[in-house]
Amino acid sequence: MKLNTLDKVKIINLKVVDSNNASINIIEDLDKLIPIKRIFTVLISNFKNDKRGRHAHKIDNQIVFCSFGSIKFTVTDGLKTKNFILNDRTKAVYVPCHIWTETDYLEDNTVVTCYCSENFNENNYIRKFDEFLKFRNL
Repeated sequence: MKLNTLDKVKIINLKVVDSNNASINIIEDLDKLIPIKRIFTVLISNFKNDKRGRHAHKIDNQIVFCSFGSIKFTVTDGLKTKNFILNDRTKAVYVPCHIWTETDYLEDNTVVTCYCSENFNENNYIRKFDEFLKFRNL
C-alpha cells in the first residue's frame, strides 16, 4: 500500500459572499475532491488550551474548516510536519488518509467543521503516535 505524504495536504480556497448585512460562506464542490459521507462540527465554548485530534485515519480523507475562531492545525507524515493557523473563513485544509493531525484551539467559541469521506468506524483510527509511526514503517 502506498501511503500519503505531507505533499498531498493542501489549502482549499472557499468563497465568501457579503449580502444584506451578512457574510455567507459558500462551501460547494467538495465532493469533487472527496465523497462526503459524514460531517461533524466541534464547538469549543470555553477553551483552556484545548487539544483535539491527535490521531490519523487508515482510509478516511477529510477537509477541515474553521468557520469561527482560531485553531492551530498540525499535520505530519512522520517525517515532515506542517502547521496551519486557521482563522480565515476563506480557507480549509484537505487531509488525506495516513496523515497524523492535531488541533489546538486558540480562542473561546471556536467552531470547526470536518467533512469526511467515510462514515465513523473506530477501526479506521490510529490513536497513538507510536502506532502511527509503526503503521508508516518509521
